Amino acid sequence: MRTFSRWKWPKPVMLGPIASSPPVPGVAPLSVWNPRANPRDAAQLMPIITPCYPSMNSSYNVGQPQLRRIQQELCRGEQIVNGIAAAGSGERGGGRKQRNAYEWEDLFAGKDFFRQHGHYLQVNIMARNAEDFRTWFGLCESRLRILIAGLESPEYGVQCYPFAKFFREKTLQAQGADGGGEDGGPHSHVTSFFVALRFAYGVENVDLRSCTEEFLYKVNAWDDRKWGMDLTIEHRTREHLPPFVFEEDDDDCSGSEMRKTDRKTTTATVQALRAAAEAEGTKAEDDRPDLSCASGDGGNKSGHASSLPTNPSPHKRARKNLPG
Repeated sequence: MRTFSRWKWPKPVMLGPIASSPPVPGVAPLSVWNPRANPRDAAQLMPIITPCYPSMNSSYNVGQPQLRRIQQELCRGEQIVNGIAAAGSGERGGGRKQRNAYEWEDLFAGKDFFRQHGHYLQVNIMARNAEDFRTWFGLCESRLRILIAGLESPEYGVQCYPFAKFFREKTLQAQGADGGGEDGGPHSHVTSFFVALRFAYGVENVDLRSCTEEFLYKVNAWDDRKWGMDLTIEHRTREHLPPFVFEEDDDDCSGSEMRKTDRKTTTATVQALRAAAEAEGTKAEDDRPDLSCASGDGGNKSGHASSLPTNPSPHKRARKNLPG
């Protein structure tokens, strides 16, 4: 933990030298990780290289938000372990146990992500039946890194913290978003993903339209999109989060469940999302700038609109563009 809490990224983590050619005759030459020859490899923030041919970066899609969170958690872990070691050495030396000393359970304690931040974006992925949902979910999941990377804006003092799990909304899944049963409504299958937002001190207005519109355009423009495959993005404050995020039943979090259902539709994005943290940010939670958001309807099909409401509201389908 001490080693990686102080690791100088993007220095690569490797178990051995990178083999540039196949290990045995008859194996077709494949592309290997090479930051000197490939600008895309050079731009990766957290290279962890696989030890066998072809050597690749197993964490190629870790962005700045995920890297920052991993580093924060590693530093926190080192602090806890050092505190435990210091308390133990004091007791063995006949000294008194330090007050507020760390325990091992502190190292593994979870964090209450949905009470630690003031602003969230809720991304809802919806479809009318299980087969369409698996396909649509895989596509949207593979594009989430575009949204996360776009939300992170040092220029405007914005930091984002993606939550590492997806939530299935039981009430909507059972009744359908429009009141239908299984496969009976346009949105019988709904899964939500959350991104927390933190803002630098003094930021009063934030315009997220450019990054959300780009993300929605790339998703909506998919050629195989069918009727009932929809995606919405909603801005929510902590007070207006949906009740299901506070339920302690892990069955509501379907990240692992989705993989059991159909591993072929999942992508490497979740590897980065699972590494992303439930964590602290840069600004007091009560400082809440106005968020300016807009819908991105480029490439919509069958009249379906995916939009981003500017005001917190109960879950609903948003079909109209918002005024700029």
